Amino acid sequence: MKQIRVSFMMIGATVLLLTFAVLSTSALADQGVITSWNAAQGTGSVTSRDLEGKDIAVRKEQFSQSCQKNGSLRKGQVVQFEIIEGGPNGPVVRNITCK
Repeated sequence: MKQIRVSFMMIGATVLLLTFAVLSTSALADQGVITSWNAAQGTGSVTSRDLEGKDIAVRKEQFSQSCQKNGSLRKGQVVQFEIIEGGPNGPVVRNITCK
């Protein structure tokens, strides 16, 4: 979902456009795979085409409850997630679901 924020200023019959900004409020949905997984530590990494081959670190807590319950967290598992740009160390993924 994108929001557009526009500010106007009225001077007599003239309207001046002061600011214009497009704010992105949603993440990009993407499909990828688990590239590594350590079940004992509950950590691993995922990648996708949109991430251009970069691995993004993930923790067990980032996966949906259904993924955690059925034990499908393993290397090569197909997953879907949202990519959030601009994290402190680059892109971050959230809302990971198993396919």
